[in-house]
Amino acid sequence: MKKFIMMLFIALLILPQYAFAEKPVMISHSETMTNVVFDGKWTFLEEWKYSSHNIIQYDSGEIIHLRSAHQEDFVFFMINFISDTTLDTNMDRATICLEPYNEKNIKSDSNDYCFVAVFGSKSSHILQGGSTSAISGNFKKIFSESGYVGIGNISDENDRYSKIPHVSYEFKIPTALINRTSEYGLYISVFDYSSEKLFTWPKEIQQSNSFQIPNPSLWGTMISPDKSLPEFDLPLVILISLISSIILLQKAPKTNLFKTL
Repeated sequence: MKKFIMMLFIALLILPQYAFAEKPVMISHSETMTNVVFDGKWTFLEEWKYSSHNIIQYDSGEIIHLRSAHQEDFVFFMINFISDTTLDTNMDRATICLEPYNEKNIKSDSNDYCFVAVFGSKSSHILQGGSTSAISGNFKKIFSESGYVGIGNISDENDRYSKIPHVSYEFKIPTALINRTSEYGLYISVFDYSSEKLFTWPKEIQQSNSFQIPNPSLWGTMISPDKSLPEFDLPLVILISLISSIILLQKAPKTNLFKTL
């Protein structure tokens, strides 16, 4: 038993810190994204079916269904906030931030981008890091990249998760802007005007100003548009395999296998 405890302790020491942080978003390739109607809602039953799905649930009970995929020259997201049924036009909004190569910099740079969609409005804009302004976390507004879409709408009877009218957002982000890489830093925020609450991912991020963008060192991780990384977080797989092997060795009958022949 002492050997088991010692080996487990060593295994925990060799794991990188992110193995214990928020679980990475695993984005998938999908050939069906060209069928998506970018109107800010779940338009038909199978619209986002063939995409990665992550459920973000908060301690206060709110739930966001995040769908993500990539195809050709774009990365796609749907933020389906089924808990927000107040429908505050021009006031509710969603933001997705991406940091190529997941560098986790203390301060944003020009490679970092945030994409903002406002519910019920055609107004959508892009923010770029590296600005000297500290108002929005060193991000400045830039001209929209060709092909970019960010829109919020009412999702209802065709929605996969809730038929009750609620707020949802769709994003179509050009890879020409965010580069092609196997790993991104990822930050998501959704502002609910009626409750004056900001819901973030990673959930541990606490923001007093709903317009402020936290520095990239606090963002989570998204893997991987070019499919170069394994499906599961490798250090976690190593830990599970190591623990399983140790348990089997502890239970196995003692033999003379390791004695010199």
